[in-house]
Amino acid sequence: MSLVTYARLQRALSLPFGLALMAALALALVAYLHQIDRPLPFGAVFNILGVSFFLPFVLVQPVDQLVIALVGWKLVPVSVIHTAVLTWESWAAMMIVSGTVGLGRARQLAGIVLLSAVWIVITGLVWR
Repeated sequence: MSLVTYARLQRALSLPFGLALMAALALALVAYLHQIDRPLPFGAVFNILGVSFFLPFVLVQPVDQLVIALVGWKLVPVSVIHTAVLTWESWAAMMIVSGTVGLGRARQLAGIVLLSAVWIVITGLVWR
């Protein structure tokens, strides 16, 4: 696939892909919180993830385009950027959730790992 085609495809699918990914992340986090007896409604979790995940996801798209334009589609620069952003997004989401339902450090860390894993599995399957 050419870089121009990839860039067009990425721009066209950012919003629908982001919304589907957000719903999957919210469902996973709602299930986790229910499992540890700290339930939050789907709408509340979706709103938290909207601030901590979706906005940064949309904002990182120009960075992707810049990296692709400057160095091409290379795994190392793209994966480093996305790993840093994903870690920050997961941490931010769990800090908000923790402030709402009162989670200890271990449960915060488990939530960060869960969110990161769901993100990696879904994006890995879709963009491979």
